[in-house]
Amino acid sequence: MLTSVIFDLDGTLVDSGAVMREALEDACRRVGHDSRGPLETLRAMQGRPLQEIVASAGLPPEAATHFWRYSRANTYRVRPFAGVLAACQRMHRAGVSLGVLTGKDIVRTRAILRHLGCDELFDPVIGSDSGWGPKPDPSGLMAICEAHGVHRGQTCFVGDAIVDLRTAQAAGVPFLWCAWGSSAVDRPTSSAVVDDPEDLEARLTRAARIEVR
Repeated sequence: MLTSVIFDLDGTLVDSGAVMREALEDACRRVGHDSRGPLETLRAMQGRPLQEIVASAGLPPEAATHFWRYSRANTYRVRPFAGVLAACQRMHRAGVSLGVLTGKDIVRTRAILRHLGCDELFDPVIGSDSGWGPKPDPSGLMAICEAHGVHRGQTCFVGDAIVDLRTAQAAGVPFLWCAWGSSAVDRPTSSAVVDDPEDLEARLTRAARIEVR
């Protein structure tokens, strides 16, 4: 029986895509680099730590600092996907443990959750710099399972990127791919796909055998 659900952040719980693209464009302008290639790298490396994305895009290390500052200053523009947090609140009230595993650093992650007023819903929250290896290393996912007191079959990882799927596979944890945060091109055929938050909540509550209020 499902007693725990672990979420990715960007593209799953929150719509932060525009802010991240603008942050990268701003960083590229500041270091004198064309942004077209790096934007494609950002899309292809969704869910990976910022420093890895910057290095893979061929940008100097200081671009990460510019990106971080722009992104942090625009936290107020990040919005939850419609219906997702309401579903999380109902599951939380029903006794399901909720956690977050993200490729974003923990400072920006917690700032977003506080901004949205939902930081108390998720515990623990693990970012790319929280002391475990970044996704697809499964250690962060397993640390949340341990904190929730569950084995692999009692939880589920919900994400929108290939790196999320690979993390779940490495941990042996069931995975749900949320379609609202990803493109049809990226969507794998090997995982269960949920089309909207209502579908997600219905699947999770059936697995948890609970009635949400």
